Amino acid sequence: MHIYLAVWEVCMSFFNFLPFFSFIFFFGIMNGRCAHFIFFFAFPILGRKKGSNTTMSIDGTNMTVKGRFNELLRQYEEGILGGMYSGEQGTIARSLISQFELLWRQMAVMGVVSSNEQLDDLSTSSLELLWIPYLIADLYQRIQGPLPTLEATSSPSSSAPETRTTSDMTREEALTLSRGWYDIFFQWMLDYEVVDERTLEKYRNIHPDQRTQRVELSRKRRELEAEKQRYEQQVQYLLAKRKRMQALAEEDGDELEDTNGDEEDALRNRALSRLRWSIYESCQQLQLSFRELEMLQALSPEQRQAIAIDHQKTIEAVQRGEKSLGRHTYTILPGGLITPGGPIPTRQVGSIAMSAIANQQAFRQKVVNELMVERNPPTMTLQEFAEAEMADVQRRMDASAAAKRQQEEEDERLGPDGVEERQRQRDTRLADWKEDHPPIGKTAKGNYA
Repeated sequence: MHIYLAVWEVCMSFFNFLPFFSFIFFFGIMNGRCAHFIFFFAFPILGRKKGSNTTMSIDGTNMTVKGRFNELLRQYEEGILGGMYSGEQGTIARSLISQFELLWRQMAVMGVVSSNEQLDDLSTSSLELLWIPYLIADLYQRIQGPLPTLEATSSPSSSAPETRTTSDMTREEALTLSRGWYDIFFQWMLDYEVVDERTLEKYRNIHPDQRTQRVELSRKRRELEAEKQRYEQQVQYLLAKRKRMQALAEEDGDELEDTNGDEEDALRNRALSRLRWSIYESCQQLQLSFRELEMLQALSPEQRQAIAIDHQKTIEAVQRGEKSLGRHTYTILPGGLITPGGPIPTRQVGSIAMSAIANQQAFRQKVVNELMVERNPPTMTLQEFAEAEMADVQRRMDASAAAKRQQEEEDERLGPDGVEERQRQRDTRLADWKEDHPPIGKTAKGNYA
């Protein structure tokens, strides 16, 4: 009897999502039909294919892996990206981290995705679930934790992502865990050949002097973001269209035609565009957080605590009016760190330095005086300029009238035959000149401007 009860407890833990079948199992054992029940109920479940694991329930509810992912993704888009609850983004991020990590572990247990498969062999649902490591890493990037304590730093830390509560997590620990999840995401992308290792190493660690690579990374990220947005709009359009067609079909009493092929292609393209964009977005986020992590690791917890106490005292003194907000609040150290304190100490200026400063100022004033000289002083008034302009116009008109009168007198003296002969001689001279100077241009006039 004890053996039967032990077997019944094991089966209850295995079939916790089907309590009714568990009761039948216990009843079947009591009647000696254990073997028949195991064959008819356990064998179909154990014999499922790996690709269909996305439709299995992950807990006592009827929500599948894909349904759970869609629900968490909706909360991520509305609460984090959309900023609907801007005052509670930190709480939402911490809650989503634990839920996404739990979902990822459950997927690993059920074998939803496998690195042994090819990218084309993955289902669309499995392809969308590969986005989870990036989402977890991005959520860790958004955590602004409290200052670290001595107890937290004394315990050994692991570089791999681990399950822990995020309520007391420091910023340094959050960035470290984020880098670990980015590594997991990159490894999956390398396994499925979404990105090659050469491209990943090129953009993952960029030095400050490599401006060209930073520009290339930013441009590539913007292009992939536009592509992702385009596929997202296509999916939303197809879903809205299907919903509208289904409503019209229900009104007419007809059945909706199966057009799932277009939607499946759009969903797959959207999933692939998400993964490609996330690779370059992750590289940029790693570059931004690398300097921040270095600054956080440069100070010990004791130094941070002392800086925080001094900063609080300075703020209280500013509120009492004893210190100035801009002068006494922050001091930027040479290493880029910011610490509260008094005014920055300066050296006493000697006579030699004062003389050098005076000479420098005199030289600057001399250069300014030479460059700011008015080099086009006015030589006449506006009235004088107008009179001169009118006189020049009248002179040109008189010269043109005299030339025209002289031409008419010459034409009258030569007669029609003489005018024709003069024009023929001019054309002959022009033709001879063109033969000596052939055109070299590509236009109709050549070089005869």
